[in-house]
Amino acid sequence: MNTILKMALAASVLAGATMASAVVYNSNETNVRVPATGTGGTTAASYSSMTFTVTGSGPITSISFTMDWGTREDTVDSAGKEHTFSGDLDMMLVAPDGTRVVLMSDQGGGGDLNGIYTIADGGAVWGATANLAPGTYATAGSLVAEMMGPLGSTTQAAGTMSAFNGINANGVWTLHIQDDASGDFGYMNGASLNIEAVPEPATMTALALGAAAMLRRRRK
Repeated sequence: MNTILKMALAASVLAGATMASAVVYNSNETNVRVPATGTGGTTAASYSSMTFTVTGSGPITSISFTMDWGTREDTVDSAGKEHTFSGDLDMMLVAPDGTRVVLMSDQGGGGDLNGIYTIADGGAVWGATANLAPGTYATAGSLVAEMMGPLGSTTQAAGTMSAFNGINANGVWTLHIQDDASGDFGYMNGASLNIEAVPEPATMTALALGAAAMLRRRRK
């Protein structure tokens, strides 16, 4: 076995943890009004969306979704405004390959969404409380012939975030949000995709070559 190959193999061992899984953090700080106009209902006006573009990733090993409701000023009402009836909300995350997961649908009843919330497998059950405390929650609920913008009328159970595991994270992700009943509105003040994924081959090669170069310097 030649020296360079030995060093590359040694480098792969040294960088093994990094090469096995890389964290891809992709955020969107846009203020999104929910619903887009008015106070909700089952029409196109009740639909909003947010996109995230991921690059430099590979197959997903774990993913969660974090959203900020009402913690900073928005550009329309001049003050942060939480959504005051989470039971009106439907949210679906769509991967670049078309895989869909319902994050939440009609959960929490009349509770407010006000703070930072993360959707992740193993999270708490939403429940129905006066105000839903910020924290980590599991996917919940189901869409029943809901209108989700360009997705059209769709019916789907929540499933789990692990449905995204194994797909390539690169490309445009879309969060679809709907307020399906009148009387309330609020602002999502940004959100982020939190992805652990196997690095794409070019990234893995660069890591191995970089570690090999370090080994060469140490041998001198």
